[in-house]
Amino acid sequence: MYCFSATGRTKQVAQYVAQMFSCRLLELSLDWQPDSFENEVAVVVFPVYCQSLPLPVKKALPLISASDFILIATYGRKSFGNALKEAAELVKGRVIGGAYVPISHTYLNEQFQADFSRLDALIERIANPKPIHIPNTWKNPFASFFPLRRGQLGVRMTRERNCNHCGLCAKRCPMNTMLDGKPGRNCIRCMRCVQICPQKALRVTLHPWLKQYLNGKRKNDLLIY
Repeated sequence: MYCFSATGRTKQVAQYVAQMFSCRLLELSLDWQPDSFENEVAVVVFPVYCQSLPLPVKKALPLISASDFILIATYGRKSFGNALKEAAELVKGRVIGGAYVPISHTYLNEQFQADFSRLDALIERIANPKPIHIPNTWKNPFASFFPLRRGQLGVRMTRERNCNHCGLCAKRCPMNTMLDGKPGRNCIRCMRCVQICPQKALRVTLHPWLKQYLNGKRKNDLLIY
């Protein structure tokens, strides 16, 4: 069981599934290295960022050694792009199950909990493994162009005066790009630094176009393949 989760929202889904399958949960990172053994089945849970896969997930998926894969993508109730299809093309094994799971959005102060019990249907995928077809889903034509830069333009992060330079944000940054409370060029705006800052010294400002997008129609679809 593998998971990438910056703020813990996706990890809640992964923990539910790990308990469901009675397996150990391993967290992925930018510098993650694979185990020396091959798994029979690997379950990978990851969030969708800007309708795309986060870089730590892109790097880890081809390194995970397994015969069969179950891929679970969480999304903030907006568009999940074509994330499962893109993830399936990176793994070196057959995909026997997949799901899109709606969760509360990282940039919004909201409480949303999907019915995770519906994921119990994935147990059948392991009991009777066979390759599945993950369909192409709609992705904004511009989503693949400079997703990192678009995220940085949409979310501005500012270090406040009450920062005490503890260095925790740099130590816990999944992209190894934070330095003394300032995000570097590889920042994916995952908000882990904002969440863990003991001084609450990082202020986040959303661009008006991003605010308008987030205030639009929301999705609650939990899809299982």
